[in-house]
Amino acid sequence: MQPFIIALIVSAVAGAIGCAVWWDYYTNKKRTEALRGLAEELGFSFEPKSDNSLLSQFGGFHLFTQGHGKKVQNLMQSDASDVRAAVFDYRYTVGSGKHQQTYKQTVLYFQTNELALPHFVLRPESFWHKIGKLFGYQDIDFEANPTFSKHYLLRGQR
Repeated sequence: MQPFIIALIVSAVAGAIGCAVWWDYYTNKKRTEALRGLAEELGFSFEPKSDNSLLSQFGGFHLFTQGHGKKVQNLMQSDASDVRAAVFDYRYTVGSGKHQQTYKQTVLYFQTNELALPHFVLRPESFWHKIGKLFGYQDIDFEANPTFSKHYLLRGQR
């Protein structure tokens, strides 16, 4: 190949990587700004970067036992006298090297003595959950909302 073509290919790849990094930075910055405004509107405190101390409170939840590189961002909290609530973006990584995958999701946590709610877990339903149903893995489905039941796994006390 001619040096010009090689330089052109390298420049195109570098430009594409640079655009992807910039886009990730830009969208994260816009999300943080939007969540800061929402927190102010709701009267919640807001921390764009958390020290992850909040995670020690959630040791009993399956989600927080997964992976490594755990990170909490965009933490909104309310410590009203009757309800404690937290909403945050959570990220963790499983695997290593070229076999690693990073998962990102938004978590809602609330605690109150005012409501008698059962313990439950709600998460997106995966292919493996659907296979597990064939072998007795339980999922609470709602006949009135089959679309919700198709996309989400709800487990807990009935």
